[in-house]
Amino acid sequence: MLTFGAHMDKRAYITSDGIPIATSATIVAIVAGLMIFPIVFQFNLDPAMGMGLIFSAMPLSFLQIPAGSFVGGLFFSLAAIGALSSSTIMIMLATAILEEQARISRIRSVLTMGAIAWIVGALCVLYPRLSGEIDSFQVR
Repeated sequence: MLTFGAHMDKRAYITSDGIPIATSATIVAIVAGLMIFPIVFQFNLDPAMGMGLIFSAMPLSFLQIPAGSFVGGLFFSLAAIGALSSSTIMIMLATAILEEQARISRIRSVLTMGAIAWIVGALCVLYPRLSGEIDSFQVR
């Protein structure tokens, strides 16, 4: 929200702009839950898996429908685009903070934050337990 707020027009009215966004995000989350949990219970998966459910429940459901490979490929392609756009927004905020606090150029700030994100991602692939540790990390 900080990133989007920083790029808003000064004359924009945050409440009227934010209500449709929050409403649509809530509707999408509810529909996703209504879609995923019947699949979870149909295939006796563990509902406590969290985000991992998308990678275990959805492929099982796509196998049951005609053209499931195509639909599954399309679904996961769109999920990847969503994840990439969210990651871009997070890096934009970190880049702006680094640029302002360290007083370095935007290019150098982007390259630094991109390298940090790539290294953390690569470490999570090499050491899968690290991903869980990062997810459970809380700033106190």
